[in-house]
Amino acid sequence: MLRSLVVNADDLGLTAGVNKGIFDAHDRGVVTSTSMFANAFATTHALAGAVQRPSLGVGCHLTLVDGRPTLPPAYPPIFAIVTRLADRFRIPVVRVPFEWSSNLYGDTTQRRTARSQAFLNAALLPWAWRDYRRAAQAGVRTPHFIGRTHTGVLSAQALAAMVRALPPGVTELMVHPGYVDETLARLNTRLLDARANEVHLLTDASTFDLLIEQRIGLICHDLSRSEQRGLRRAS
Repeated sequence: MLRSLVVNADDLGLTAGVNKGIFDAHDRGVVTSTSMFANAFATTHALAGAVQRPSLGVGCHLTLVDGRPTLPPAYPPIFAIVTRLADRFRIPVVRVPFEWSSNLYGDTTQRRTARSQAFLNAALLPWAWRDYRRAAQAGVRTPHFIGRTHTGVLSAQALAAMVRALPPGVTELMVHPGYVDETLARLNTRLLDARANEVHLLTDASTFDLLIEQRIGLICHDLSRSEQRGLRRAS
């Protein structure tokens, strides 16, 4: 069975700098899709850029702890809402943000951060099982998911190890490319310089070589092939 990879950039619309980093990581790199914040600082800017890139898959980024709320904070169980929305709007794929494998890569600092995030990820197992069952009952696909453990500390070593370990079928890799601008610097986020580092990693020729070597197909969440570049190196 073939191995296919959705490289999904989170946080489109957060700031103009984040938008530019995501678009660069698509135009010159391996990003195939993105998830968009509604009602964020640069959503209008993000929509304008996304329209110009029909090869970029665009999904919804549900905002639970950041951004400006549009409803009072009395949220019922979230994934039940997700599956209802998926059915209502004919969304075929949703993310269950649980990473089954939590191997640690990188330098000492990166491994320390990854270890902490791996513990938090493991604590979500009971909810992950419930969400997978709910999604299956609703007929919604939930691809294999990677990238949570190394959020903010994604190194070339970690990326290579995850790609080589991809199982057959479809996997989503969550990434956070972007550039630091004044708006992002003012936000309460730890993902600052790490975003620019990911832009570099996702557009580097060695990343293309890795995917070619491993015979990994780049696709969007709707299973369409990433036809803009295929697995050609960025120019």
